[in-house]
Amino acid sequence: MHQAASYVNEKIWIFWDKEFSASVTDYDEQQLTLEIRHVESDCPFLLTIVYTKCIPILRRPLWEVQIHKSATYDSSWCVIVDFNTIASTEEKIGGIPYQMNKSMEFLCMIEDYGLVDLGYYGSRCTWPNGRGQYSIVWKRLDRGLANDQWIAVFPATTISHLA
Repeated sequence: MHQAASYVNEKIWIFWDKEFSASVTDYDEQQLTLEIRHVESDCPFLLTIVYTKCIPILRRPLWEVQIHKSATYDSSWCVIVDFNTIASTEEKIGGIPYQMNKSMEFLCMIEDYGLVDLGYYGSRCTWPNGRGQYSIVWKRLDRGLANDQWIAVFPATTISHLA
């Protein structure tokens, strides 16, 4: 890879090749946002990589700051995230039944930001709790979201859940 960026606690790294230029426009302990340009295009796009806190109340500062910033984004914007929460009961396998009220802040954030889930190919879940065959729980914690401008410019965007 030609270039790289990471955010303050180095839990997320982003790499890109020489056909792109990128600059960090914003970061904090839960997200890193870059403005990226392809060498053959004048139109930049925004990419935000998020790794949220596991404790729900610690995610709130991220949601509050990003909601104000998202209103100023007038270009294509994609958010790749580990939200540490699910969006529907179908995104959890095993364990005790899930209470959807735990996801309300997350679902409101998606709506408030004007984002659409990009869907996925591959395994339904992206995270196991690692507790063994009889008490394992699987969830879809990772996802790609994008605004309408992104969908218009990059309609063939796909997310693949790798093994």
